Amino acid sequence: MKILLWILSAIALGSYICPQLRDPDLWWHLTAGRWILAHHTIPFVDHWNLFAAGKPWVAYSWSHEVVYALFEKIGGMEGVAVLQILLAWAIALSFFYCFGRLARDRFFGALIAVLALCSCTGHYGLRPQSLVWVLFLGVITLADGIGREGITTKRALALMVLMCVWANSHITTVFGVLVAAGWLFVIPTSRSVEDAIESNLLAAKVGALAFVGTLLTPYLGYEWIIFFLKSGHPIAHSSIMEFGPATILDYGTGLLAVTTFLLLTFLYHQPHIVPIPRLLTALVLLIGGLAVIKFSPFAVIYSGALICQIWQDKGATTVSHMRNLEGGIDRLRQVLEKFEGQGMAFLLAACVLVRCAGLYHRPLDQMIPPVQAVEFIETQKLPHPIMNAFGEGGYVMYQFSSLEGEPASLVPIDGRTNVNPGEIMEMNLSAYRGKLSWKEYLDTVKPQTILWKNASPLSAILIATGEWCRVFRNGSETEGFSVFIKRAEFTARSLPSDNC
Repeated sequence: MKILLWILSAIALGSYICPQLRDPDLWWHLTAGRWILAHHTIPFVDHWNLFAAGKPWVAYSWSHEVVYALFEKIGGMEGVAVLQILLAWAIALSFFYCFGRLARDRFFGALIAVLALCSCTGHYGLRPQSLVWVLFLGVITLADGIGREGITTKRALALMVLMCVWANSHITTVFGVLVAAGWLFVIPTSRSVEDAIESNLLAAKVGALAFVGTLLTPYLGYEWIIFFLKSGHPIAHSSIMEFGPATILDYGTGLLAVTTFLLLTFLYHQPHIVPIPRLLTALVLLIGGLAVIKFSPFAVIYSGALICQIWQDKGATTVSHMRNLEGGIDRLRQVLEKFEGQGMAFLLAACVLVRCAGLYHRPLDQMIPPVQAVEFIETQKLPHPIMNAFGEGGYVMYQFSSLEGEPASLVPIDGRTNVNPGEIMEMNLSAYRGKLSWKEYLDTVKPQTILWKNASPLSAILIATGEWCRVFRNGSETEGFSVFIKRAEFTARSLPSDNC
């Protein structure tokens, strides 16, 4: 029964972090996946962007795109929603398992897993980065096992497989290589030079194995070059919400503060239990998570792994310093054990069923992607090209492509920061913010139809100019989308408008 409750608790938390389909990047991933399935190859050039079509493009998340497109082909949006639920369950179960192994205590590991999962709540979606959280923690767990029990053929292969999956999922494999080697690296002291040399040789071997795993991709490791060429993207695109700095208003930032405080508390009582390289890694990830909110889950996961490592090693150090905390954890364990096991299992299963049924029957959050606005454009057969903002580009790209991923109309900008030209990104941002140079984006795109957020100042500017007629609006002035066409096109049509 304990194992069943452990599994159901993980699945319930996985269901909790799973939202409706709302991630803006999902749509261009689906489009690329459709194209790959139809052409039985991966793309080497872009096919969908108005200003980048025909230029080189590395689809480094191709494996996810294929899986997404397969689930969509089989089950439609409901199938994609099921995949997102399954991914959330896999993340939760892997967190429970890996933190439990690191702590050598399933209950304590589950408590840390709860913190880590909750920190992912605002960042989770059906996107490759979500799986990378699992791979990141898996690499740490493997490295810890290698450091304690030595490297074996099984562990070496497992590490290479993890890094191979990572390399075919996301471009951030350098973090996996550095963490795998850094977890085992130690700074030599006068008393332990030989042990340090042995450990550092093992770290080098583990890092080499991890690196080799990243080369097993259709692009044969070219992703490394792309990573270093595009490493400045978070800074260059800080205006994008996920690349912005952490704020206290973000749910994950509070949990990052909690895990950091907990780690510092443990270190206060056991200051020498964690090797300095691991502490430096934790500090770098903490700074990275505060500077770029997208990376905050990695900082929480790594801090949680260090806390679990301290918990595992507490018996080999001064136990008295940990006695109060151990007692508190034991009392919590005893309180939970008093609950009726079958009743708790039924309650957790019911919560999972209700949550997942809601996600299945209402898979799409229609206020995030411009569903109704694009439907209006398609129904009224409004003229192209369509001008859109960065966040909506992926959905426009998806809707105006065939089931084989072939574009019927190119989009001026989409969610791929490694595709959109820098000057187009700047023009789009200026237009979105209603700056004096807002018209440069329109002059470059030369749109016949504009799809735009109501909350953007540009919507009010377009109405004020008198050159554009708003023929559709959903939501309110602070949310939802509007569709504009030129006054001459409006005159030729019998469409309602609130400003013409």
